[in-house]
Amino acid sequence: MDSRRIPGEITLRHHIAVIGYMRRGGLPGSLVSKAVAVIDSFIYGFTLQEANLPGGGGGEMVGLGKELSEGVMKRYPYLLELTGYVATPEYNFSNAFVYGLELILDGFERESSS
Repeated sequence: MDSRRIPGEITLRHHIAVIGYMRRGGLPGSLVSKAVAVIDSFIYGFTLQEANLPGGGGGEMVGLGKELSEGVMKRYPYLLELTGYVATPEYNFSNAFVYGLELILDGFERESSS
């Protein structure tokens, strides 16, 4: 996607489908442009972030958390605290994606009904 200056046919059809879904769902045109940009950026950013994670989550992240907490992270207590939440077997990066997307969609729904 980064290397393309002009979107391909599949990308355009995807955008048309998303825009149509939003319009048919009652989202005003003035909000559709904002919603498409925010959702696209969120999904793209989250995908890049997930692709660059040093582990797949759960058990893999536990070892990473220990490594980080024993090293430089001690100087950054808030980051160390966050790592403690993420570096557990129960943590699932995909759940964070769903949570964020729901926040975005709820915000646009709230704005469209006011």
